Amino acid sequence: MFRDRGWRILGTNVRLRTGEIDLLVTRDGRRSVVEVKTALGGGSPIDRVDDAKHARLWELARHVGADGVFLVEVRVTPSGARIAWSPG
Repeated sequence: MFRDRGWRILGTNVRLRTGEIDLLVTRDGRRSVVEVKTALGGGSPIDRVDDAKHARLWELARHVGADGVFLVEVRVTPSGARIAWSPG
């Protein structure tokens, strides 16, 4: 998904002292952190990113020199998977 849009993946499951980054990506000199949330069936996995988690993601982003955060939602249903992403 990110590669299709010109992003290069720098790391997956990047562990830092203060937390973990699901994906670290870059494009055109811009580095971003990606948080991936998955749900089976109904309900939005992005709803699980509360204000405190959002603040931690931005803290991790600053720690690795990133200037953006993306939230990726993966919903798995009997008819297949749907992926949506949005700036965080």
